Amino acid sequence: MITDGSPPERAAPTHLPTPPRLPRARRAHAALCRERVALIRAAADRRFALAATHTAYFRSLAAVGDALRRVAAAAPGPSLLLQPVSQPAIHFYRPSSASSP
Repeated sequence: MITDGSPPERAAPTHLPTPPRLPRARRAHAALCRERVALIRAAADRRFALAATHTAYFRSLAAVGDALRRVAAAAPGPSLLLQPVSQPAIHFYRPSSASSP
């Protein structure tokens, strides 16, 4: 066998060595961290779903408002919906001084 000075080729390992086991406390911390990551991801997904629901709700409110305007515009005669709103009366409570002892 003639060698050119390079190291001999090694066969690829058929299995990888198992990593050393972590102490029990570190495994518990890692499990807790993975659980927290999963909870944060779930919370973010729920937040996005809530935002999408709010968007759909506000669009439906706009559609209802448009439908009400069309109904009010198509109604014969004067409509209460189209009348200007008068200024509401404001009443203030003022205790009377006559009932003082």
